[in-house]
Amino acid sequence: MNSKKKILDRLISIKEELDVLYGGLDFRFGEKADEDVEKIISLCNQAYPLIGFVNWVFQKDFHVNFREFEHRYYIHVGNINYFRTALSILDRVINIIKAEEEFADLLPTQKYYLKNQKLSILEDIDQIFNNAKESILYYDLYMDHVLVSTMQDVNINEIKLLLGDPSEKFKVWLQAYMDQNGMNIEYKVVKEKSIHDRYCVIDNSDVWQIGGSINSKTMNSLTVTKISEEVTKNNIISDLEKAWEKF
Repeated sequence: MNSKKKILDRLISIKEELDVLYGGLDFRFGEKADEDVEKIISLCNQAYPLIGFVNWVFQKDFHVNFREFEHRYYIHVGNINYFRTALSILDRVINIIKAEEEFADLLPTQKYYLKNQKLSILEDIDQIFNNAKESILYYDLYMDHVLVSTMQDVNINEIKLLLGDPSEKFKVWLQAYMDQNGMNIEYKVVKEKSIHDRYCVIDNSDVWQIGGSINSKTMNSLTVTKISEEVTKNNIISDLEKAWEKF
């Protein structure tokens, strides 16, 4: 299960629990009401970090102030209007994620990563790899163990790497990595650098352009883009296949 699916499932679960709690709650009096309000606060505190709001912590007076895009919302748990506003925001985010999942193949995908977002890059690359059902072909002349190590959960028969001249240390590491994870990774060394950018081809159909090398030496800002235009995509696949056959 990919990271986005995990977040979506958790947000849906939280919203369902919030609806149940709110439906049976009398805010006017009693210890039971206070206990339920505490449960609501706890659930909301789980939801807001997942959504990515700036200030998500509820205060003891049951107020929260957070920013969503350029708008500010003030939510009072004990007030139906404000609390329902919180639920409507949560509902909207769930629908957005559902739409992204449903129409992933139709929407162009592009993401820019800052220099300090190494973990985010690796997490998203891991998600790209785990979408593969049959094959992965990755082209990067400066590839090392950092990129390849994200493939450990990939369960497919064909993983092919086109890379520059690898060090002996990398070759030894790669063999040990394959033995440890029961994987078969083929690689070829590119002697003619006729392709400049880095590319990943999934199942011979989805093509991702990676703006820089993901390795231990350089992890600068970069852009990852899913190529959606058919002619461009087919030309890239063709060139990479020719490079594989050539070397």
